[in-house]
Amino acid sequence: MAEDAEEVRENPESPRQSAIRNPESEIQNPQSEDPTAELDRDALLAINRQLRERVSGLAALHRITLALGSARQAAGLLRLVVEEAIELLHATDGVIYLVEPATQRLVARVAVGVAIEQFPALSLDSGEDLVIEAAQSRYHRVGYAVTRERREDGAQVAILRLAVPLIFEGRSLGVVALRRVGASDLSMVEEELLWMLAGHAAQVLHNARLYAELEQSYRELSLLYDVQQQIVSAIDYQRVLRQIVQKLNEVFGAKDCVLRLVDRSGSEPIMRVVAVAGRDPAEMADRPLASSQIDQQVMGGGVVAIRDLLTDPRFSTKQFALERGFASMISAPLRARDNITGTIRLYTEEPRDFTVEDQKLLAAVAAQAAVAIENANLYREIEEKNRELRASYEELRKTQQALVAKEKLALLGEMAATVAHEIRNPLTAIRGFAQRISRKVGPDARAGDYCHFIVEEVDRLDRFIKDVLDFARRPRPALEPIDLNVLIRDIVRLLQDELVQHEITMVPMLDLSLPKIRLDESQIRQLLVNLVQNARQAMDREGTLTLSTERVDDWAVLSVSDTGVGIPRENFDRIWEPFYTTRTHGTGLGLSLVRRIVEDHGGRVEVESRLGEGTTFRVFLPIHPPGLEPRAPAPAE
Repeated sequence: MAEDAEEVRENPESPRQSAIRNPESEIQNPQSEDPTAELDRDALLAINRQLRERVSGLAALHRITLALGSARQAAGLLRLVVEEAIELLHATDGVIYLVEPATQRLVARVAVGVAIEQFPALSLDSGEDLVIEAAQSRYHRVGYAVTRERREDGAQVAILRLAVPLIFEGRSLGVVALRRVGASDLSMVEEELLWMLAGHAAQVLHNARLYAELEQSYRELSLLYDVQQQIVSAIDYQRVLRQIVQKLNEVFGAKDCVLRLVDRSGSEPIMRVVAVAGRDPAEMADRPLASSQIDQQVMGGGVVAIRDLLTDPRFSTKQFALERGFASMISAPLRARDNITGTIRLYTEEPRDFTVEDQKLLAAVAAQAAVAIENANLYREIEEKNRELRASYEELRKTQQALVAKEKLALLGEMAATVAHEIRNPLTAIRGFAQRISRKVGPDARAGDYCHFIVEEVDRLDRFIKDVLDFARRPRPALEPIDLNVLIRDIVRLLQDELVQHEITMVPMLDLSLPKIRLDESQIRQLLVNLVQNARQAMDREGTLTLSTERVDDWAVLSVSDTGVGIPRENFDRIWEPFYTTRTHGTGLGLSLVRRIVEDHGGRVEVESRLGEGTTFRVFLPIHPPGLEPRAPAPAE
């Protein structure tokens, strides 16, 4: 406003004229000579104006009523009220002030036609401003004031200021303030419509505050329920801590929430940060209990609420509050079974007066949170003990398996020595004499068939003895650079005739870019023969056997796939056991030997199988072994 503006207050209870005279809008009939007829026309024009104003007002009220039934927010509805009031009263701008019960101040919340920053907060206890007088009123009246303001061109204009209180059930909730150019008074219709708009705005405020209270109550009940659920089903200790601080932060509308637990294991109690809303607890420093006056008071069982952290002497880390943008704080003890184990702190960004209800709610949630933390901590200790027991049991099981394996190997060693000296020499003699008899009697004689059968059985026994001896010896691999693809081609040529006899197609799929790797050629050759023979026996007659190589990171992967009968899932672990076999003619040592060779090369072997579709063995061999340790354990499959 201009410095030389003068304000003239008028009595809001003075009677209003039934119409506002506007000479420019009156219609003169130059042909009429009857003064009475001229007066009738003036009255009709005034009535017509009043009707138009009332219809416009009712239309505005109808729009506001429809908006009240929609899902619009309170701020949007209040803006609609101001916009409709400006249009009805031909005002230039308008603003709605709301009363803050805690501070007894009028704060501008919605402004139309003017920047809201131009309206500072007004105290209800001081001043004689038109807006303050309206807010203090509990009666349905409109305050008026006329001021004169200087325009940019230097001319002075009269500004009519209006202020109407927002009253609901005899209590003032705020003020609607309007300005319009001209000192003309409001008509009765305009004043009535303004009051109806104010009534709608008061209803909007009441509903919004009622909804906010219900929503807050719901959030509080939801928080209590969630914490109670954590008490009932507390499993993950860290998850319980995170949920507690996040829920408290959400319900109280805080900027940060910090949960500290007291550690009494040292010479003095330490408050350790275990959970922070939205941040890593490592960002917050632990501190001695004796260094914090607030923590000492809370650990004594009280609730501490501070409205201004920068001025309260109990809060010592004021620089921390400035850096984080904290204005207020509330803290409550974590009490479980008469034992206080820590504290919960909430920080707000705006200055806040924490009510008694806020303090009671935080204390109740903190008590339940303490029980949830205690239960989760007990569960965690039980889980740790169970893990230790499981680890001990697993170690014992592996030790037992190792002992059994060593006993088998020792038995095989003794048996191998006996077999080598006591069986192999007689078998050689038996085979030789059977061949001589076969040559003498001829291939067509019945005795020749018997001799051929004897030779086959002797060869089978000899292979069995060889497998047992190989398994028992377990020599250290003699490593040298080997082209794995060339080795596979040799095996293909070696076994091609046997596979053709069984109508099996061998398909090599080799990665020619695979580099040479350090291997024991004889052992890998034995591994390949065992896997190919195992695949052939799984298919019996007809099928496809695929040999492939590829590089996966620092591993050379050798795959042997067949289209045979497959392996049942329950047999996956047993196929590696020595002497385990599902065939009538087999030693059960082939796959055991394969796995041992792979482990001795620092690799691992995996198996995939589907019943009726086939089986794939994948052998992973290191391309750049840093240093081979004999009999290195394979990773868990």
